[in-house]
Amino acid sequence: MVLTIQTYKVRKADDCPVYKAYRYACFDTACDYEGMEFREKFNNAFNVLREEIDQDRNNNDITQYEPIIICNVLLS
Repeated sequence: MVLTIQTYKVRKADDCPVYKAYRYACFDTACDYEGMEFREKFNNAFNVLREEIDQDRNNNDITQYEPIIICNVLLS
């Protein structure tokens, strides 16, 4: 399974949204801990991607872009 979190930020110069997707492939098998429930594996994968998003938020040039927003969370 692939967990995908899609984000966007709006470029201030032309109000155009800029999209980015963060993917965690095979999170259900990559987090192969004995006795761990699917919910816990999902939460661990989500937290890993959330850290990446937060790093991008910290590096976001606020003079050029609006804050980064999570718009979709997809599981496929």
